[in-house]
Amino acid sequence: MGLSAGSQNRDAQGVQQSMGKTGVCWDNALAESFFATYKLELIEPATWPTRARARTATMHWLEAVYNRQRRHSAIDMQSPVEYEERYWDRRAAAYCTGPIFINGGGPHP
Repeated sequence: MGLSAGSQNRDAQGVQQSMGKTGVCWDNALAESFFATYKLELIEPATWPTRARARTATMHWLEAVYNRQRRHSAIDMQSPVEYEERYWDRRAAAYCTGPIFINGGGPHP
């Protein structure tokens, strides 16, 4: 069965195609990248005698390494903590540089 016949059959049966086309915002590339990094940096290099130890190490890795130290290409090679700090600094700066009102009047020239 060719691709055209397959899509016609799918449409006739009311079956919806799964996600995964290029550019679809629900694509799971970000999650796949995260889990690949997680496995490479934490899970595969060690031996985990219990799930509890793996869980504890995972929480430490997320909070101490992944979110605070590791640079992310999706946010201009900053750590998530640095990105968030810059975001709030820019918001505060934008808020503080608005027009100045004197005695409740409009903008002062």
